[in-house]
Amino acid sequence: MLRLLRFLFLLGAAFVSGIIFERIAHTDNCLDRGGNVERGICIGARK
Repeated sequence: MLRLLRFLFLLGAAFVSGIIFERIAHTDNCLDRGGNVERGICIGARK
């Protein structure tokens, strides 16, 4: 039972970490292109 709980906890932590990493990468790409991120959407970036 403990193994199952530990597995689910690690799986959830990895999932949340991946989402946070992708949001940071998205924000960095937007800012590098001269845009601004508002509520998760890149606005005003040049291609």
